[in-house]
Amino acid sequence: MRSIRSRHRGSSSRNDGSFWLNFSDLMSSLLLIIILIMFYIIYQYFDMYEINMAEIARQQYDLDAANANLEEQQSKLTAAEEQMLQEKQIRSVEVLFPDGRQISPEQRRKAYATIGDIADYTGYSPEETKQLMKMEYITRRNGNEISLATCSMDEAREFISTMIEFCLDHDIPLSESALERTEDIGRYLWYCLRTRHCCICGKPHSDIHHEDAIGMGQDRRTYDDRNNRKICLCRTHHILAHQKGIRAFREMYRVYGIKYDM
Repeated sequence: MRSIRSRHRGSSSRNDGSFWLNFSDLMSSLLLIIILIMFYIIYQYFDMYEINMAEIARQQYDLDAANANLEEQQSKLTAAEEQMLQEKQIRSVEVLFPDGRQISPEQRRKAYATIGDIADYTGYSPEETKQLMKMEYITRRNGNEISLATCSMDEAREFISTMIEFCLDHDIPLSESALERTEDIGRYLWYCLRTRHCCICGKPHSDIHHEDAIGMGQDRRTYDDRNNRKICLCRTHHILAHQKGIRAFREMYRVYGIKYDM
C-alpha cells in the first residue's frame, strides 16, 4: 500500500514537471516568433525607405536636369522677348495699379487645370510641372517667386497668360479652349497671331482672317495690312467667320480682330 502511494506521488511530480516544461517551450517559441516578426518589419521598413529615397533622388535628378535646360534657354528667351517687343512696336506703356486682392478660386482652378494639361503632355508630375512653370514665369516676366496660395489677382493673371503662351509655343493641347482659360483676351489674340494658332480651337498652322477687307484689286503680296484688324483662325473657323459675318462671329465666340504687324 505504501509502495503504491509512493509510485502515485512520483507519477504526479513527473506530470507537473512535464507540464511546466511544455509551457516554457511554448513561451520560448512564441517569443522567438515575435522577435522574427519584429526583425522582418524592421527589414521591410528600411527596404521601403531605401526605395523611396532612390525615387526621390531620381525625381530630383530629373528636376535638376529640367532646371539646367531652362537656364540654358534663358538667353534665347531674352532675345525672343526683345524680338516680340519690336514686332509689337510698343510706343506706350500701360501702368497697372494692383488692388491688393488675392488670387480668386476661378483663377486657381484655371492655373491648376493648365498645369495638369502640361503635365499630361510632357510626362512630368503635376508638382514638377508647377515648379517648371514658376521658373518659366520668372524668366519671361522677370518677376519674383509666385505662390498660387497667396499671390495677387494680377500675378495670377500673368502666370496663367505665361502658361497659355508656353502651350502655344510648344503646341501643347488644352483640355478646354484657351478662350475659357485666358485672363487677357487681347494678349491671347495677339499671341495666337504670332504663333499662328487658331484662337478658337488652338489648331496650329492656321489662317490669318482679315476683319477689315483688303478689297478687290489689291495685291495681297505687297499690300500693307498693318492697320487692318486681323484674327488667327483655322480653316473651319475661317470659313465659319465668312459665313456668319463679323458681328455674329464676334458674338458667338467673344473674339475680335486686332492690329498686328506681320
